[in-house]
Amino acid sequence: KRDYENGKYEQSKINLEQALKINSQNREAQRYYDLADRASSERTIRQIVERQRKAQEQKDLLSFLSDIRPDSLLAKKRADAIALFNNYDNINSRTSNISINLIDRSHADVSFSHLLVALDKRTNQKKVIFEGKKTLTLEKIDNKWKILVYR
Repeated sequence: KRDYENGKYEQSKINLEQALKINSQNREAQRYYDLADRASSERTIRQIVERQRKAQEQKDLLSFLSDIRPDSLLAKKRADAIALFNNYDNINSRTSNISINLIDRSHADVSFSHLLVALDKRTNQKKVIFEGKKTLTLEKIDNKWKILVYR
């Protein structure tokens, strides 16, 4: 419980798993395990959104693609990113109003406002590339959250 209250969600889950192995009927341990798991997932998903944003600004293709599955989406997002990186400089990516809906322990939807502005290399003019709402569908695969749908 103390680790959870201090924001140490992963450590909290480890300790609470041990408590639940000793007494699987321990309702308080189960409640705090569920809270820690939820908080940990939300933190990780926010980090993914931030990593995507930073990767666009830094033209970091490997980081941008690291959270994306399946291969069909990966290929599309790779092509989109390469086009963005090759045609624009001074990329400014901003996210706000992040909303996370944890469907269950392994599935989540996240929506956020996204503004993407960059300098067009051909015209040397600043251009709004995208302005609007994005929604991602994520799944926990091998204990890691991955983006499955990007809209």
